[in-house]
Amino acid sequence: MFLDIISDFLSSCPLFSGKNIIQNYLSPSLSSVGIFQVAENPILKSYTDGGALYQTVFKIILREPLSRENNFSSFYSSFSSWVESVNFPASLPALGDSFSPVSLSILNSGKVSPSPSFSEMEILCRFTYTR
Repeated sequence: MFLDIISDFLSSCPLFSGKNIIQNYLSPSLSSVGIFQVAENPILKSYTDGGALYQTVFKIILREPLSRENNFSSFYSSFSSWVESVNFPASLPALGDSFSPVSLSILNSGKVSPSPSFSEMEILCRFTYTR
């Protein structure tokens, strides 16, 4: 849920400047970014008043040409800093339909998968919200 809103929000990150973030697809071309929803229980916590804390878990996959200049650890560090800088409800995207954003968090330190001509980095994230 909300993958389109999250995708639009992530495109405001300077690290994705000039890159098209495509939902549920990773282009075979180099320098592409895909965002994929991960199957998880959407309810993290139920409250006695009938409300709940919800989540959308997603992974961001970046594909870059294989080169010495390609430094995913630098990207991860910069992306983590950006997430920290926007991680308060007033900076997170508006959701509508009586949902309120709570937080955006990174769940892993990035998994890199090299191939002969390119490398891919996968970052697992969680977006939480209430109703």
